[in-house]
Amino acid sequence: MFSRAPRKELKKKFAKSNFRLPQTSTVLAQQYNVKPKSWWRVWRWRILILCLFALVFVFTYSGIFKIRNVIIDNVPSPATAATIRGLIDDILRQHKLFILPQDNLVLFSSAAAKKTLREVMFITAIDIDKHWPNVVRVSVGEDIVVGVLKVESGYYTVDRRGVVINQVQDITSEIDKTVIVDRGLTSVNIGDEVMSPDLGPWLQDLGKAWRGSAGLPKLARIEYSVAELPKIYLITEPGWQVYASNRESITDQLGSLQALLAGLLATNQDKIEYIDVRFGSKLFYKLKE
Repeated sequence: MFSRAPRKELKKKFAKSNFRLPQTSTVLAQQYNVKPKSWWRVWRWRILILCLFALVFVFTYSGIFKIRNVIIDNVPSPATAATIRGLIDDILRQHKLFILPQDNLVLFSSAAAKKTLREVMFITAIDIDKHWPNVVRVSVGEDIVVGVLKVESGYYTVDRRGVVINQVQDITSEIDKTVIVDRGLTSVNIGDEVMSPDLGPWLQDLGKAWRGSAGLPKLARIEYSVAELPKIYLITEPGWQVYASNRESITDQLGSLQALLAGLLATNQDKIEYIDVRFGSKLFYKLKE
């Protein structure tokens, strides 16, 4: 006969084995009875990515935010306004990174437009604002017309580039502009470059500074010859001339002129033939005999 001790050991062994069987059965059942995933769980991220691409495409290329109106403010000359509009139109036809159209209001680069206008039109004070959904407003904060060029065929306005922008039929409409005469020019056409880009702004600043200086007679016109530059002839309404240089400071030259007229020539202005202020503190003048 068998003793009881071995039987107890066998029961314990069988008990341990039988205790693990339900766990193994449960795992196998779970593996063979997997529920299929729903189609939404499988496709949801793909659908979201496709929707995102579609939204970007519509936003960029559908024309909803396409710029349809460019407004130019503070530019009295229609020809100059048309030139600025043409430059903006050129920018709108461009693509950033070859794929992003600049005629989209959101993608339109105001900084690039300002840079172009500064380099081409020599405009420094300019603001470009976007107005939803498709309007760009360009505001020029300075006068880009340097003066009125006088030739045999009439009067023409010239911008800061030195380019002829339009013909003036009534000179009184440009009463605040300086009349400029190039002694070597007899006729010009719209779009001609008649002076260097550095000379135009200097002449404009000279005209403004002269009008704002006390004790100076009215300036009738400014004359120059390309062959004689940097010598500039300032013709006053009384008839006498001032010789200036476009390479020297306008403030210093006009300051010297004011001091001379208020001092040594205070009682002889009607006898002046010319005054030369091109050489700093060394001033030269000639009186009529």
